[in-house]
Amino acid sequence: MRKGYSKLFNIREVSKKEAKRIGDRLGLDWNIIDLEQFRMGLEVEQEHSDMVGNNMHEVGRIAVAHILEIPDYYTKLRKHVDPY
Repeated sequence: MRKGYSKLFNIREVSKKEAKRIGDRLGLDWNIIDLEQFRMGLEVEQEHSDMVGNNMHEVGRIAVAHILEIPDYYTKLRKHVDPY
């Protein structure tokens, strides 16, 4: 994640361990949801955290919705937003 973007939206990095813990609590099927895509989604979707009371589980639900529509959503987003 780009540092300026992170500071602008007060976004913190999410580890794979934390992403797995959040996903497990949401009952995600890791055969359907890619852990790295979910981790990336948790970081990106924090920009909406003010709308969900800074609740990372709700941020996770936003990420899952995108991943279910497009499994590599966050990889594509990264290439689109920061192509270099």
